[in-house]
Amino acid sequence: MGSKDSGDLKITDTYLKDFAQHKLANFISALTTGPSIAQLREFAQGLPQGATPGGDPSGGYNQLLTGNPAALSSGVTLQQDFKTLTSTLWEQIQNLTTNAKKMSADLLAVDLVLTDSDDKAHLTSADMRADLENLNFGVSLGGSNPNTSTTT
Repeated sequence: MGSKDSGDLKITDTYLKDFAQHKLANFISALTTGPSIAQLREFAQGLPQGATPGGDPSGGYNQLLTGNPAALSSGVTLQQDFKTLTSTLWEQIQNLTTNAKKMSADLLAVDLVLTDSDDKAHLTSADMRADLENLNFGVSLGGSNPNTSTTT
C-alpha cells in the first residue's frame, strides 16, 4: 500500500488475492453463519413455534410475539409487517452474499491474469517483428516479404 501521507494507493496482485481469499471470505462467512443470521432466516420464514425441522436457532420463536391476537388485532398486523421486513432483509443479505462470492471469483481471475501476463510479457523486438510479418498485411518491416511486389 502507499504511504499514509502520499494519498496514493497501490494495489498489487498479492493484495487482490489476499482480499479475495481472506477478507471477502470472512465477510461471506459472517453473512452466512452465526446465530443472528439463523434467527433472521427463521423470522423471514415466519414459521410457527416449533415448526423448524432439525432444530430451531431462535429458541422456538420464529415470529414476533405481539400478544394475544384476539385482544390486540394490531399485533397481527405488526407480526406480518415484521415478517415482510425480515424477508426483505434476508433476500438482500442473500444478494449481497452472491455478489461477494462473484467479486471474490473475479478478483482471483484478475490475479491469475496479472500473474500470467507478467510471465508472458517477455517478448523481444525480434519476436514482435516476426509476429507482425506473419500477419501478411503486405507491409515489409525491414525484412523480405514475398507478398509485396511492384509492377511496372
